Amino acid sequence: MTSTDPFTIRHLRVARIKPKEPFVLIHQGLRMECRLIALKHDNLRARVLYSEKPPRPRPRLLVALGLLEGRKLDEAVFVLTQLGVDSFIIFQSKRSGALRITASREERWRRKILDACEIGDIVHPPALQVVAGIDALSELGNRILGVGAHQLLFYEAADDEVRTLMDVVSEPYGGQGIIAVVGPEGGFESEEVAAFARRRFQVVSLSARILEARAAAYYIASHLTAWMGKLA
Repeated sequence: MTSTDPFTIRHLRVARIKPKEPFVLIHQGLRMECRLIALKHDNLRARVLYSEKPPRPRPRLLVALGLLEGRKLDEAVFVLTQLGVDSFIIFQSKRSGALRITASREERWRRKILDACEIGDIVHPPALQVVAGIDALSELGNRILGVGAHQLLFYEAADDEVRTLMDVVSEPYGGQGIIAVVGPEGGFESEEVAAFARRRFQVVSLSARILEARAAAYYIASHLTAWMGKLA
């Protein structure tokens, strides 16, 4: 096989893979065990020793992310994929302001997911879908995970009586899917929180400390994937 993928080439260079040495390549749902023949600055040649296409497991952890400015979501989906997120929904909230979801941005996010899969030896890339509002987000989440999933809305302005993330993960995990919603910079408007509540989302607080949206998402995903046993 021959590849001109710059990320794969860079990854092999960083790992210092030399000709005749084995390496694992993840590509389009295939896990391939290869032996390097030649590695150049713009291409590689390798012999495929073995390939398999494991069945795609049913998604269990879906993270919905509010649209962020610049390339912040590029980093977010890259890190969250490595942490074990199975599916992404990107949505636009009131505090996303004038930010727009474009085809080029979607393509970048999907490329970052594939890059993370190659690093983490993840065979099946998380799906990424875009929705226009809260109702569409909830309906899509239910279609992906099924009825009975934990629906968690992480809201920084939650009062002292609201459950915290630590309260959630201190209980036994029952095997249900989880939808975790993380807002954009500035969080959610009160009417958005009410709309999620009407959709039976449970408001969850992180702590008294306010976290930047990406930091909050990483903190949440780390605890949830550990709770679910996905990082074991």
